[in-house]
Amino acid sequence: MEKSWTLKQNSSGKWILTFTDLLEPENCPSADDIHLEAKRNGIKSSSLISKKTIEDYLKKHSGSGIEPIPLPLELDPNFDARITTNTDKTAAYLYVRKAADSANEVDMSTISRLLQRSNIANVDMAKVKEGLSDFINSSEMEFSMQIAEGSPPKRGPDRKLITHFEQIPDHEVQRLADRLKRPDLRTANVENPTTDQDYPLSEAETLTVVEKGDLIYEVEDAVLGEAGVDVYGQPIPGLPGNDPFFLDLRNIVQNHSELRAGVTGLLLIANTERGLKIRIVPYRDAKVRAVISRDKMEASLILQSGLGAGERLSVIGVKTALNEVNLLDSISDDRINEIIESARKVNDECEFVILSGTPPVAPESYKLEWAINFTEEFSTATVEKDALILTARLSPKGEKGKNVFGEPIDPKNAEPTDIPANDETIKVTEEKHVIKFFAAESGELSFFNNALSISSLKTIQSDIDTKFGDISFSGNLIITGDIKDDVKVKSKGKLTITGTVEKALIYSEDSLTLNGGINGKGRGTVWAKDKTNLQYAENARVFSGGDIEISSYCFKCLVKTNGTVHLTGSPGVLLGGSIHAAKGASVHDLGAEKTIRTIISFGQDYLIKDEIEVREKEIEANNAELAKIEKELQANPPDVDALRQQKVKLLKRNSALTVRIFNLKENFEFHIPSKIKVTGSVYPGVVLESHGRYFEVMETHHNVFFDFDEKTGQIICSPIKEVEL
Repeated sequence: MEKSWTLKQNSSGKWILTFTDLLEPENCPSADDIHLEAKRNGIKSSSLISKKTIEDYLKKHSGSGIEPIPLPLELDPNFDARITTNTDKTAAYLYVRKAADSANEVDMSTISRLLQRSNIANVDMAKVKEGLSDFINSSEMEFSMQIAEGSPPKRGPDRKLITHFEQIPDHEVQRLADRLKRPDLRTANVENPTTDQDYPLSEAETLTVVEKGDLIYEVEDAVLGEAGVDVYGQPIPGLPGNDPFFLDLRNIVQNHSELRAGVTGLLLIANTERGLKIRIVPYRDAKVRAVISRDKMEASLILQSGLGAGERLSVIGVKTALNEVNLLDSISDDRINEIIESARKVNDECEFVILSGTPPVAPESYKLEWAINFTEEFSTATVEKDALILTARLSPKGEKGKNVFGEPIDPKNAEPTDIPANDETIKVTEEKHVIKFFAAESGELSFFNNALSISSLKTIQSDIDTKFGDISFSGNLIITGDIKDDVKVKSKGKLTITGTVEKALIYSEDSLTLNGGINGKGRGTVWAKDKTNLQYAENARVFSGGDIEISSYCFKCLVKTNGTVHLTGSPGVLLGGSIHAAKGASVHDLGAEKTIRTIISFGQDYLIKDEIEVREKEIEANNAELAKIEKELQANPPDVDALRQQKVKLLKRNSALTVRIFNLKENFEFHIPSKIKVTGSVYPGVVLESHGRYFEVMETHHNVFFDFDEKTGQIICSPIKEVEL
């Protein structure tokens, strides 16, 4: 069987162990095999890492299904002695490494001074001397032992929940249960389909009705536990009690001290063996009413869509409302269906103008002809620069009007037309009793209090799905709903989304704020030229030219930024996926106790790396085209001159690309000052990378940072000092 491993020298001339395939038990070498191969390559025994270290490495990776990272095989030849502590300073360790090329392999005087100056209390010196004596007389190159132990702090009592709701009567519970079991709610063609299959009422110990934003639970303040003592004899503050553990928080908005309803509906609470389930079943009956203005010049429908198991909007319901105001025949079924579909996209109550009368024009007044279709919900519209908005024509004799019921209105009774006011965002021209209004800039046009104005800010108060369509806006954009699957949202200015993002493409040429975070289902992508702020990121791709701030957690994501990655809140966990942060990262926890592969690269411009990959793929495509051209030229075709010109063009392009790639690779090697700061715990399964050097976390560390030493070309793990916290 061909060997799956090899020894080779890295760019620094140091020997490393690499694997050409996954490490499986059947192709796993022994530590003896690797030591023997190392000696064949001229590596001194005194410079080799121990067989135990190799055995631990092989045991970890064999059968893991994860490609092993290279293992450095050579020790630093210099004598080294240092004292380290764990994160909470409850344990102290002495580490000694012999000098490989010195007659005095262990400097005992240095070790003695190190112990004396450490200020560590209660060191068993007799035990230390015994261990060092055995080490000196052995063939081992490295020595490590625990020399002191403190007492860890204890955790306070768990934080309790304070209830802020009341149970509804039993008969109401039964009515709602029956409603959830209706077979017509199990079809996919209703808005917000929710059934008893999704939220089993049988599990619920508590059921009540809540409105969006209602306070459900308040979390008690944390209480500190008993203090501990570190190895220096100093007290360690007690730990706060654990936060409540929730197995399910569907449609619940959670922060550090409270839980609120994320939607209107039925609150179901079940206390299971695995944890507390708190879920809200979306529920609200649809509402429809028709309204006639006092002057009879406008008829509107006011609708609110049903939620979850609530009654749905229907054509019959709309016609009933129209019949009550004697306008049943004034609107087509197609228009009714169109209005219903639009209302279903908006959670809140919304108004649609269905009929407008024709206002009379007074003699010697102006008739207004709008070139812009304003939205029905708001008097707004998106316009491009120089677009015609309004034409006002003088009417010497006036014109008759009529109301929504077709009743005529005499022009003599009409008020003179008010010409809209405007600001500098509107351009006005006047010629032969005709006044025209144009957009002086791109943005959102508003018509309010008889005044026209264009703003670079646009607000959309709705969820965005495939029915709504893709969005592209030239200014700053605010969306107050959720972004559903398979839609694109692009903004040339600042982009703010208050809801959650699913498998969508979000793009901002400025900064991006996601108040609700993103669950991208493996394909959802957010991209911003400047900084990015989001609540959480899960199974998504997050790209940013500036810093990325995540309030809660980042789980199994591909992240690339030329700034830093900050996990600023609770729990502050970065877990799984691949992170490329040019200026480093700051997190509470990195990885998890249940080992999940987490790779984090830092200290380099990763957008440059992306460009290198794009340019290399272009060269590859050009080479394929050149091979095709060469084959065609051999056949002596009639268009030989055109093919030769194309060949020369491709060769010149490849030459330019080669120079560009060379320059990019040089820039990519430039080191950007950076650190990976972990104020909580970093777990096995985490791999740190910079400039092709790897550091795999083999044991749990607490309160540490990682940085890249340019002199040695190594990634160093160091404890965070109190002044750095």
